[in-house]
Amino acid sequence: MSNLVSVIIPTLNEEKNIASCLLSVKNQTYKNTEIILVDNFSKDSTLEIAKGFGVRIFKAGTERSAQRNFGSRKSKGTWLLFMDADMELTPNVIKNATVTASKNKFDAIIIPEKVKGDNFWAKCLNLEKKLYMNQPSILAARFFEKQKFLKLGGYDEDLIAGEDWDLHVRSQKAGIKIGMSKSVIYNNESNMNLLEILKKKFYYAKNIKIYAKKHPKEFLSQANFVSRLITRPALTGMAKDPAHAAGLIFLKSAQAFTALAAQF
Repeated sequence: MSNLVSVIIPTLNEEKNIASCLLSVKNQTYKNTEIILVDNFSKDSTLEIAKGFGVRIFKAGTERSAQRNFGSRKSKGTWLLFMDADMELTPNVIKNATVTASKNKFDAIIIPEKVKGDNFWAKCLNLEKKLYMNQPSILAARFFEKQKFLKLGGYDEDLIAGEDWDLHVRSQKAGIKIGMSKSVIYNNESNMNLLEILKKKFYYAKNIKIYAKKHPKEFLSQANFVSRLITRPALTGMAKDPAHAAGLIFLKSAQAFTALAAQF
């Protein structure tokens, strides 16, 4: 019998996204799953929508790191998949992750990401995902063997931003074997306009300094978007899509400015 996979989703006022997120989990070709939704006391219809999908629902705060850790403690699975409410799984994500882990004796799996959305800014963000696909410092595992995850202590609950990078760095230092699967996760940015994107980036930018102090070497590499965009593959990719490349440079510049402004 296949191992149970626990899919853990933290939520806060996600009525726009939660149905498509949960449907993507229900439609997985790998069926031995449980869905654990840990809600930070939403004031919209998130929970009402989620109840229609037959998921296990808990209420806990305060931020998504704490919610994920709470969900891991409530889980029954051998494997844990952490996703956000604005994500959608392509049909073979869980199957590919489990098969890749089993065949290669991996303890954790990186799942490639793309951005879903037809508006200009979503396409700019999707271009960024494409350009960074083969840059290891930007990637982070989100599929973990449960006991290894618990041994690491889970996500650092002091981190509001960079918590996924932090867990990945600690996993590497602990000797956890990390692989990458083929199927992708979509970040759904179709409902976000420019102001909402900038607001989201500012929120994480102003909270990244705790991660930066904890992992200064890694942060210097991750935060230096200029060096990442001037690699030959990145330049080639931007040359093929100059309009969205210009939009991406604007977004990254705005993010860098907000990160700097947040320090004052």
